Amino acid sequence: MYSIFLVDDEELGLEMMRDYIRWEEMGIYIMGTASNGREALEKIEATQPDIVLTDVQMPIMNGIDLARKIHESYDSIQVMFLTGHDEFQYVKSAINVGAVGYMLKPLDLNEIESVVSKVKQRCDEVGIKNRSMEAAKANILKELSYEKNEDRAMDLAFSFSRLTRQPETTRYAMALFSIDPKEAEGEQQSLEECTGRLVSFLDHFFKAKNLKAIFVDYKEGETGVFMEAAQQPGHYAWEDLAEAIRSALDFTVTAAVGGQETALSHIHCLYEETRTILNERFYEGTGTIIHAGTVSNQFYTEHMPPFDQKEWFDSINRLDFEWAAQKLHGYIEGLATLRVKKKSSATGR
Repeated sequence: MYSIFLVDDEELGLEMMRDYIRWEEMGIYIMGTASNGREALEKIEATQPDIVLTDVQMPIMNGIDLARKIHESYDSIQVMFLTGHDEFQYVKSAINVGAVGYMLKPLDLNEIESVVSKVKQRCDEVGIKNRSMEAAKANILKELSYEKNEDRAMDLAFSFSRLTRQPETTRYAMALFSIDPKEAEGEQQSLEECTGRLVSFLDHFFKAKNLKAIFVDYKEGETGVFMEAAQQPGHYAWEDLAEAIRSALDFTVTAAVGGQETALSHIHCLYEETRTILNERFYEGTGTIIHAGTVSNQFYTEHMPPFDQKEWFDSINRLDFEWAAQKLHGYIEGLATLRVKKKSSATGR
């Protein structure tokens, strides 16, 4: 279903639109209402409906100005006008700000169904276009993740800026999400299905916080999340996301949050950084958010600390399993603290 936001300064007219038009039968649900353009714009920024039906003549901010601001900020929101003024100037103004429908008061149900059908078709077309554009953005970011040739990277950055209509000087930040492979083993669903569910969940999370993110599919089970540096979530927001993932998904996910921000032509630096951070999963454990600060200034060693095997085996022989488990757990925590290299850990004791 598509969502619609209704705007009218006449309380009775707003109630009539909300309560007596059979929106659900037309495949539409009401996202919200407002009595003037300024109030509507604030709510639309938070809810981002598919369609806005607004009166033209309103106090504080009229429908023409509201539609103009919507058109400047949102490519996907379709605007329909409602007015009692059957004048060419209003129709012309509506067309100039990108209106896709125009209805006169009093409303006629047949006219409403006809205009809504047209608007829904436009929503479908915009949806297909947006999905295609998001795929194109993701493909360019993926290429930039590996591209170190400066000239080629600049060409890709230019193409990306044209798609986003953002200046090439815009700086970006990145996080890398990975479905933990050992945790995914034995699941009834495939890794591809898990990735799809993860991306859907992340998309919902970022949209709920009114943040724009682009998702890039890397190797199996890994998804990059790119966002403008000025919009990236803070530390606690990332932790909230980690907790939400643990509660909502039946597989574990580890994420690496980069500490850098770069221009488009140096996106490969972000990808390399988050790959390095993600490797800390070996020490930090799975199902967590690992921040760049965790990696910086770490001490790594190839030398294994001593472990009293005789004492440990004696405790096993005494059936003192609790003490043996605590001893082993403490030793492993020590390995992680010292950042004993994987090869040493695997070939050691």
